Amino acid sequence: MSHSAPNSTTSTRRGLLTSLLALATAAAAFAAAVSAVVTTSPQATNLASALHFPASPLIAAFALALKRGDRAAAWGLVLVQAGSLIPFVAYWHWGGLVPVILLAIFLRQALGSDARQDGSIAIADIRAILVYELAFFEAVWLPVDSFLHARGLSGESSLLNPVNIVANIAVFLWLTGAARQRQVWAGYSLALLQIPGLYRNLAHTPAYSYVYVAFIFAYLFGTAHLRKVKAPTSRPGVVVTVLILLILALATLLTQR
Repeated sequence: MSHSAPNSTTSTRRGLLTSLLALATAAAAFAAAVSAVVTTSPQATNLASALHFPASPLIAAFALALKRGDRAAAWGLVLVQAGSLIPFVAYWHWGGLVPVILLAIFLRQALGSDARQDGSIAIADIRAILVYELAFFEAVWLPVDSFLHARGLSGESSLLNPVNIVANIAVFLWLTGAARQRQVWAGYSLALLQIPGLYRNLAHTPAYSYVYVAFIFAYLFGTAHLRKVKAPTSRPGVVVTVLILLILALATLLTQR
C-alpha cells in the first residue's frame, strides 16, 4: 500500500512528460514544414519528414488526451508512430532513427501506464474533446500540407488551388465548432472528409496512406464517445454540412477533369 501512491505519481509524471514530448515533436514538425514552404530548404523538408509532419495533428491531439489522463491515448501515439515507419522503410533517409526513438518512448509509456483514469474529467468527455481538437489541428495543417504538395517537397507535385484550400479550412473550422457543441454528425463528417486524401495517397504516395487511415480511426473512435455526451441534433447544421460536402465533392470532380 505504501508504494501505490508513489508509483501512481511516477506514472502520472511520466505520462505528462511523454505528452509534452509529443506536443513538442508535433510543433517542431509543423515549424520545419512551414520553413520548408517558405525557404524550400531540403534540410527543413528532411526535418519535417523525420519529425513525422504528415501525422502531426494526430500526435498533438493524442498528446493532449494523454495529458488529460486518457491512458489509451498513449496507444494512439504508438500506432501513429508505428505507421510512420512505413514511409521510412519505403524512402529511407537520415531521419529514419527519429521515429524509432519516439516509438520506443511512446511504447514504454503505453506499457507502463496503469488502468486508472484521471477522475477530474470523464473519459467520454476527453475523447469527445479529441474530435474537435483534431479537427482544428487538421485545419491549421491543411494549408501547409497543400503548399508542400504544390512545391513537390513531400514527394508528390500538384497544382495549388487557393479556393479549394480556403474552402477546406472553412469546412474543418465549421465542423470543429459543431463537434465542440457535441454534434455527433460532425464527427462522422470529419471521418468522411478523410476519404479523398486517402484515395489520393493510395494513387500517388501509398506509403503515406496510413495517415488518413489513422485520421478516420481517430475521428470514429472519438465520435463513439461523443455519442455518450451528445447534445440535441442541430438539423440546420446537418443540412448545411451535407450541402457543403456535396459542393466540395462536385468541385473535386470538376477540378480533376
